[in-house]
Amino acid sequence: MCALITSLLACTHPGDSKSVELSGNANEPAAGWFSADRGQSLLVRNILSGATFLILAAVIWHYRKKLNDKRNEQKYLRQQLESQNDLFRLLTENTTEGIWDFNVRQGVGIFSRRWYPMFGYEPKEKAVSLSDWMKLIHPDDRPLSQKAFSDFIESGGQGQYEYEMRIKRADGAWCWILSRGRTITRDSDGKPLRIIGLHLDIQKAKETQEKIQRSEENFIKLFKYSPVPMAIFSEDGAAVDINIRFTSVLGYTFDDLQHIENWWARLKAQPTVQKNDMGTWQEVLKMAGASKSSMSRLEFQLNCKNGENRTMMVEGTDIDGNILVSFYDMTDYREAEKEREKLREQLLQAQKLEAVGLLAGGIAHDFNNMLGAIMGYSELILTELEPDSPHRTSIETILDAAMRSADLTRGLLAFARKQTVAPVPLDVNQTVESVLNILGRLIGENISLNWHPGRNPGTIKIDPSQVDQILTNLCVNARDAIAGVGSITIETDTVTFDQDFCDNHADFKPGHFVLLAVSDNGSGMSDETIAHIFEPFFTTKKQGQGTGMGLATVYGITKQNNGFINVYSEPGMGTTFRIYLPVCDEAAVPKFGTVNNDSEGKGETILLVEDDTILLEMTTTMLNRLGYKVIPANTPGEALHAVQNLLSNIDLIITDVVMPEMNGKELAARIQSTLPVDKLLYMSGYTANIIEQQCLLDAGTQFIEKPFSEKELAVKVRNLLD
Repeated sequence: MCALITSLLACTHPGDSKSVELSGNANEPAAGWFSADRGQSLLVRNILSGATFLILAAVIWHYRKKLNDKRNEQKYLRQQLESQNDLFRLLTENTTEGIWDFNVRQGVGIFSRRWYPMFGYEPKEKAVSLSDWMKLIHPDDRPLSQKAFSDFIESGGQGQYEYEMRIKRADGAWCWILSRGRTITRDSDGKPLRIIGLHLDIQKAKETQEKIQRSEENFIKLFKYSPVPMAIFSEDGAAVDINIRFTSVLGYTFDDLQHIENWWARLKAQPTVQKNDMGTWQEVLKMAGASKSSMSRLEFQLNCKNGENRTMMVEGTDIDGNILVSFYDMTDYREAEKEREKLREQLLQAQKLEAVGLLAGGIAHDFNNMLGAIMGYSELILTELEPDSPHRTSIETILDAAMRSADLTRGLLAFARKQTVAPVPLDVNQTVESVLNILGRLIGENISLNWHPGRNPGTIKIDPSQVDQILTNLCVNARDAIAGVGSITIETDTVTFDQDFCDNHADFKPGHFVLLAVSDNGSGMSDETIAHIFEPFFTTKKQGQGTGMGLATVYGITKQNNGFINVYSEPGMGTTFRIYLPVCDEAAVPKFGTVNNDSEGKGETILLVEDDTILLEMTTTMLNRLGYKVIPANTPGEALHAVQNLLSNIDLIITDVVMPEMNGKELAARIQSTLPVDKLLYMSGYTANIIEQQCLLDAGTQFIEKPFSEKELAVKVRNLLD
């Protein structure tokens, strides 16, 4: 259009004569046309020139308008772009993340101003090359980081690039970041030209993640190697995992739990009635729910794989939908608790026996003095009566009752450990053998007596008569427990107990002991009966067939000699009494027992000291009847006064042990300091362990127990004097 207008202007210009002439030279008719109608041509030419001008003005105006519109559009776009750039700059400068912009072709990138202070660097305007950026990445993360970015570009920049790495901060520390980016510009082939993304500081998140990971690893280690059996179950009771201790205690492996149907129902030691009962697991679930607010535990008797039952305290804890179950083995604790309860009952029983013994001993002391008078005077009356006297039977009945009462009080004193004794070192085998014949006649021909002496049972220090009492009472009890034919076995041995054993067995003591055991194959006893057998007057025999003092006497003698008793019995299986007495290091002496049948006195002088007036008179009468000259004294003071005024020597001193003013041993020493008297006989009915605890009598001292008969007194005195 512009070219056409220019051509027209050139052809019609009025002053351009040269163009006309050039045209006329080549064509004759043309020259004629212009020459013929020159005026008309000039008019046309002017018209054409005006039209051309108008057209040209219109075109110029049109293009100028378009140009202005284009300029306005560009100005608007420039304003929009500047506004967007301002907004983008505002966003990049105020966001907490660092923004990066990477030019793929140039291999350089720029970071937002916020990026630099995130990692301690000074802001820079210049671009950063990819090689310089790689230097900031941790050497261990560099290869994989570079590969991940290259793979993203080679794949066409599809989707989102994302990778975690460590970069170096300005202070030299390494910081974990998360790099994310997307392609925003591509070339004609669709390859990425420009990638923009964010760098997120995830150091704290990474540290938290590592802590969680370490915590999980620690939990796994604690779970696996915990000394407590532990298992993890789903809410429906299926096993998720178990630890090593679970298998070692309960015996079940993880594979076992997978193949055992309804394992929780089978776990109880006493299975429930319903086959598919989940009662146990439901209790654990309920407990686990309660444990969120407070500690909750349940105790079960559980079945181990080997069939053993163990007491377990089960604790359930809810952890992320699963239930962590801990099994605390309480078996040993419960057994120890039972043992402690048993020991406590034994202690209460011992305290009860001790209390009864104190009462019995106190009663027996006073009763002995009265029995002594009854027995003594009964014997005196019998000697005065004629053989056919109608009163003889009555007096003999009185004497028999008194003697049986004396046996009863001796048992009480033995139980109370207050009988007067003269302990001497004895060979236990010789001591037992000396009474076997008597025991054989005592138990009868239908029961065999078996004797199994130990090879070297050792020596014990005890009153010989107490050994007789122990064996007699135990054998009589064994005889009464045997219906028809049976056997009784007596054994001796030496045993040693350490402190650990004694800590778990009441009344036992550590050390070396001589064992004296008496066993039978009789009816046996129940646990309830065993709990009472050592109580005074307790008996399972029919009325009139036993006093209930036999075993009480054995108990008292054993305790008095620092020993202890163990009883084992089952109904229908017989009974074994094991008596343990301390080993004595002294040499054994022969058992005292030679009796001189010639018990009449030969006129010897005897100083008799007794604080009980009735016993003093009775014993004086007995000794006078036996042919002795008696100097009676009611108190130690009277005895000393009598000795001072005595004109002749004293052959024997008979004195009570416990008296007002001074005891018998002190009195004898006072007298022996002035008179050469070496014959001493002590009387006692109650000494409160004076032999062992108060050392009132020396070893080997001779005495006679109250009450005593005239014959016993006669034999004792005669043996001493001879």
